Amino acid sequence: MSSAGRATTCRVTTAASIATLDAMSGPNASSGPDPPPLSRLHRARRAAIDALPPGCRRATQEIKRLRQARPVLTPDGQHFDPILGVTDRPSEQSPVGTIFIAANPRTGSNLLASALAGTGQLGVAREVLRPTFVARARRSLGVPVPTLVARAHRVPRRIALRPGWMGYSSYRDGSFHEYVDSVIPYGTTDNGLFSLKVLWEHMVVAVERHGFSLNWLPQPIHFVHIERRDRVAGAASLAKAERSGVWFQRRRHGRSAVMRYDDDEMMDAYRRLEAGSSGWARLFRDHGVEPIRTTYEALAGSYRQSVADVARQLGLSDVDVEEPHLVRQADRTNDVWIEEFRRRHPELAQIPTDERQRRN
Repeated sequence: MSSAGRATTCRVTTAASIATLDAMSGPNASSGPDPPPLSRLHRARRAAIDALPPGCRRATQEIKRLRQARPVLTPDGQHFDPILGVTDRPSEQSPVGTIFIAANPRTGSNLLASALAGTGQLGVAREVLRPTFVARARRSLGVPVPTLVARAHRVPRRIALRPGWMGYSSYRDGSFHEYVDSVIPYGTTDNGLFSLKVLWEHMVVAVERHGFSLNWLPQPIHFVHIERRDRVAGAASLAKAERSGVWFQRRRHGRSAVMRYDDDEMMDAYRRLEAGSSGWARLFRDHGVEPIRTTYEALAGSYRQSVADVARQLGLSDVDVEEPHLVRQADRTNDVWIEEFRRRHPELAQIPTDERQRRN
């Protein structure tokens, strides 16, 4: 297919994606806080996207990810966050500290953030540095304000639906700082604790392009680092999420066919997780920080105890940990991809045997 043909296919598929997701998650789709389940049409579209070229597929999924996480309107006029299971309500309490969840993709960070938010006392951790989150928040907050150069550079990327087209490359001086100040009340609980969740790749962009500084956050900062020790399983989970566009689920769905294995996608996912792990280690070392540590495997093995341990180290004892409202997404695709990657790259597969059974 020619480049023009691929671009046309991408635009048509993206338009269909937006229409489907709008119908499923828009204000008219639900009168309550429980988002509607995936439809057969939605699952069929996932299969169609799987067959598209990687560049087109990723551009389409970027839009889908933004739409999938869009809040749902509740009867009282508030917005329900489908990832964290909480409503958007800015706190009037002055922040007295920050809980900084340092993570990488597919490490259980959404599950941990949701559990901590459910306590009502440990902030509401959203990925406020994620470019798609910034793009969504900008529509209602008015900040950050992109520069004219960034607006001009975004036009061809948007037309071609290149990966990352939603974000802007630069913002006016001080504008990104204003944005961070504006989102802090939405992540603060009534006791004054602000919380956010940051993936390393988003931290790099925020610091290098937009001048983000940890000094912008309410002090002191309590770091919580969540890691996935079985990196191959994490890579399979990440590659599958990138391919399918499904990053979280609130309920299990029917069995689906095994998706085609792509070694380049798996290796790219593996290297991203490696880079993220090394990046957080450098940041902690450079700042002389010893974070509170937990792992995906700990959450998978003993969810309530692991969350309670993190909460206790944050100063909250006797916490009542709610049942998780997000479900694990492991299926036969994960198993096949993990096994194939280990077969092709045995030098990267040395992990404890028991951890190979805990997959997302």
